[in-house]
Amino acid sequence: MAELLERIGIRLGLTWTAQAAAPAPALAPVSAPAPAPALVFPPTEQVEALRAQIALGYVRGINRQLDAIAALGPDHAGFVDALRTLAARFDLDAMSAFLDRGAHHA
Repeated sequence: MAELLERIGIRLGLTWTAQAAAPAPALAPVSAPAPAPALVFPPTEQVEALRAQIALGYVRGINRQLDAIAALGPDHAGFVDALRTLAARFDLDAMSAFLDRGAHHA
């Protein structure tokens, strides 16, 4: 149980505290991970170029396009990280869905 709580805490960036009346779980101190970068979508031209690579299923091309987006500046780090994770899993459908959700919120 303690290991499960520790993993959940790490994954969610939680710091566990215990109430005085309840026994505290035996957990090692967990340092909170750095907050995730904000999700800033790149300009439309960059997104469309990325969509073209996704449509081709060309993961190297996707990664090259993500490199180009990353070169635009640190504001796009969250966007690039999220899509690199999906690209590493070859989850092209999820990448398309991610871009579609962003298009609706932009």
